[in-house]
Amino acid sequence: MVFQEFAELTVKGIQDNIRTKRVTKYGPMNASGLAAESVYYRLTDTGFQIYVKGRAVAYFDTLETGRRPGKPPPKGSMIEWVELRNIPNKWKVTSEIADNIVRFSMAKKGSNLYQMGGNSGIIKDFINPELIKELKDEVIPIYVENVTNYILGAFKSNAA
Repeated sequence: MVFQEFAELTVKGIQDNIRTKRVTKYGPMNASGLAAESVYYRLTDTGFQIYVKGRAVAYFDTLETGRRPGKPPPKGSMIEWVELRNIPNKWKVTSEIADNIVRFSMAKKGSNLYQMGGNSGIIKDFINPELIKELKDEVIPIYVENVTNYILGAFKSNAA
């Protein structure tokens, strides 16, 4: 089925981008793996929908745009992020101090990705007008053929 193949490719592409696409000097967006694992699809009567499950829903759009200035990230979140990425502590400050510095810097300026214009491509590489047009170009002929066969089959059964 065209929709299922397209949905599988879309989900796999987004997951691979989260895991491997370098969007800042700190590398890919992947830290714990939870964001990539949270992406899935469901087939519908008219195609498919992409979903994000669990706590990743709350921040999934930041993978594409970065974190805007405003409220600081949760306390301890930067410690976990730095540890998961094995980033060296070049200032030799405690994890708690480093966490506070980064959190409040992000609250003031936004994340690096946001400061760079907020266009990572993590999601848009796979959900964009060009790919939707490509899907339509593939699906419409199949749909027309199925409807035509259905109508012709109905005429044949009525004629018999």
